[in-house]
Amino acid sequence: MAQQIQLRRGTTDEHANFTGAQGEVTVDTLLKSLVVHDGETLGGFVTVNLDMLIRLLNALCSMQGWKCQDGGLVLDFGEMS
Repeated sequence: MAQQIQLRRGTTDEHANFTGAQGEVTVDTLLKSLVVHDGETLGGFVTVNLDMLIRLLNALCSMQGWKCQDGGLVLDFGEMS
């Protein structure tokens, strides 16, 4: 029989007012990401999920004026001869 693990979970606002135990991992249901706690930092530390990473990389590309697509940098080396 398969075992199931269920973590404590809550919204981003609920996490902002929560201090988890040292080493505790919870789930932010709005960001769809894991939050790691150290026992003293309010809100814990949000890990980056794939959607957040792609948005971050696209924003960086846009700020730098680079040509990017879905979080990836597109390099154009011209025509091959």
